[in-house]
Amino acid sequence: MKPAPFQYFQPATVDEALAILHRYQPGARILAGGQSLVPLMNFRRARPEYLIDINHLEDLRYIRENANIVCIGAMVRQTEIEKSELIAAKCPILAEATRYIGYRAVRNRGTIGGSLAHADPSAEYPAVLLAADGEITARGPRGARQIGAEEFFVDTCVTALQPDEILTEVRLPALTSNQQWSFLEHSRGYSTIATVGVAALITLDKNKRCAAVRIAVAGAGTTPLRCREAEDLLSGQRPTAALIKKAAAASAAVLQPSIELQAPAAYKQAMAKVYIERAVKAAVGQGRVA
Repeated sequence: MKPAPFQYFQPATVDEALAILHRYQPGARILAGGQSLVPLMNFRRARPEYLIDINHLEDLRYIRENANIVCIGAMVRQTEIEKSELIAAKCPILAEATRYIGYRAVRNRGTIGGSLAHADPSAEYPAVLLAADGEITARGPRGARQIGAEEFFVDTCVTALQPDEILTEVRLPALTSNQQWSFLEHSRGYSTIATVGVAALITLDKNKRCAAVRIAVAGAGTTPLRCREAEDLLSGQRPTAALIKKAAAASAAVLQPSIELQAPAAYKQAMAKVYIERAVKAAVGQGRVA
């Protein structure tokens, strides 16, 4: 199929893009990588009257560190994240999650800002942002504001962005030397949408106890979800195999998967239990996914 008719804009600056977006709301949409929006338009599930292409905005294409925060421009391609030495050193869980996204051609076009703004609850980046306690920068007519991951994801493909705002930057804390991580995902096959995905970040103290635990699961609800039951059970404790198993079961038991596009809810819940356990074991065992 072909998309419904629309008027196309290619602004030269973020301010110009914001002006167009504000002028033509509610019928305007931002085009970033296009890996989610374009297929929706082709099937006419999305019918923007005005399409604002920000692919050429180089001001939104950077990866840098500022005061132990990794700052990533919204138009950074997923392939760039996968290859970035700074990401590998300071936020390797993001690079690992990127490898699960689609095919190489998808990652060559897809952007971190586009993925987060689309807010697919099965996607990798939302779960990582939540587990890492990251935040996004949104710019609009009233200026820029920071939105934490806990507040950003509202519902399936719905975020806290206002209709006249653009996601311009993603900010993730750089990992510390005693912080370990893993990202694991279960899907029906290579490059298919995840049934469930789990991002785990665990800080171990000098006694190898869990000083801080953040675990997020994708694909088990209308947004990425914190596994607070597992976090509470592990906090302050040595992460033994028995305790990890108990923690994973506790979090999986309260999940209520409502999206059955990739698998029945009961299957998703069962896989969440398995993958929470595996992700935590991978994190505390070696700090990376083999």
